[in-house]
Amino acid sequence: MAEQGDDDYIKCARCRCKYHNNDESIKDNFGFNRLHEQLKTCVKCRNRSKQYQQDNFEKLAQKRHQYWIDNKDTINAQRQELIRTADESNGTVKYCNRCYKNKPVIDFVCPNGKSYNACYPCLERKYG
Repeated sequence: MAEQGDDDYIKCARCRCKYHNNDESIKDNFGFNRLHEQLKTCVKCRNRSKQYQQDNFEKLAQKRHQYWIDNKDTINAQRQELIRTADESNGTVKYCNRCYKNKPVIDFVCPNGKSYNACYPCLERKYG
């Protein structure tokens, strides 16, 4: 009884609070994603993070904009390098204008048979 196993409790990845490791406690304190995998942070941490983002929206947007201004040249150079490597791949790789990554050409063909400048997962996120 003096020695308890690690299986008795689970910890939140952010605040390190301990919770009982049973189905009801996990459902109440952590929750599951759409694939029914247990989330790593507790409900308190997720609500705190969400509230911080809502309260400081303008400040965070200003930080992102300032980062873009400070690093514009290196970001554009990296994008140009990705575009150049996609052009040199003899049509096997294409550059996505939405997620800024090189992906196989098959990702750019949608179920309707048309091809776009953005990969199918990006289009599905935006329009799906």
